[in-house]
Amino acid sequence: MISSTRSTSPDASRREPSARSGPPSFLILVALVIMAPALLIETQAQPPRSGSTPTLELFLAEVRAATPPSAHLCAVSETFVFHRARYLLYPRSICLLEAPDVDGMAPLARPAFWRDLPRRARQQGALYLLGWSLPQLPRWRVLLRSGPGILVEFSP
Repeated sequence: MISSTRSTSPDASRREPSARSGPPSFLILVALVIMAPALLIETQAQPPRSGSTPTLELFLAEVRAATPPSAHLCAVSETFVFHRARYLLYPRSICLLEAPDVDGMAPLARPAFWRDLPRRARQQGALYLLGWSLPQLPRWRVLLRSGPGILVEFSP
């Protein structure tokens, strides 16, 4: 007779099948923990805002009508306004003159910044200054004022 090498004890036969046939509750719990943040984000998600306002769009359309296509402008504003102006005012060239106080990250600009602004704009080849929500209004020839926006022309 052939003898079997397996043990036939009742304890050994009970342990092996019960470990494999039990409910995968631990795996379900892990999957829920992994999916919970994504489910919460999806239920509370809101459509993204573009940051652009109708007032800004109207102001840039008025700037487009008031300046020739070959104009060079300098923007003193937030970075978003600069990029929006570059897009809407094409083929006009636009450069950004960063004011320390526009985004509220740095100390307020000194009067020297505003005094030297025409010189800095001329170095960039610009005859126009585009401003949006400026804390201090320039005293040069104002071509256009619409809401918080201002378009200034420098004398050549």
